[in-house]
Amino acid sequence: DTRTPKGCQARINVGDGTLLALATVGNSEIAVGGTDRSLFVFDVRKRTQLHRIPGIVKYEITAVCASRVNTKAVYVTSLDHEIAMIDYTRKSASHLARHSLRGENR
Repeated sequence: DTRTPKGCQARINVGDGTLLALATVGNSEIAVGGTDRSLFVFDVRKRTQLHRIPGIVKYEITAVCASRVNTKAVYVTSLDHEIAMIDYTRKSASHLARHSLRGENR
């Protein structure tokens, strides 16, 4: 348990941009994203970064949501309404299980 009567116990810098989205993933992990277009996964209990996946979407990440079916999958949406499903446990970006959908009204 990392809660203390003094409030914040540790601060972790996330990329170069502004944090815009956060979701809980698993028991002790959070996934965050923002203006730098990268997805970060942190272990809250250990206060360490587990994964960083850069350039998931073309524009800023506006929302992150954990999958209820696959506990290793995260859905990421961006400013241009692109939705990407990411298996964040993959070690290499070239082997990343990534599926993108784009909603356009043309």
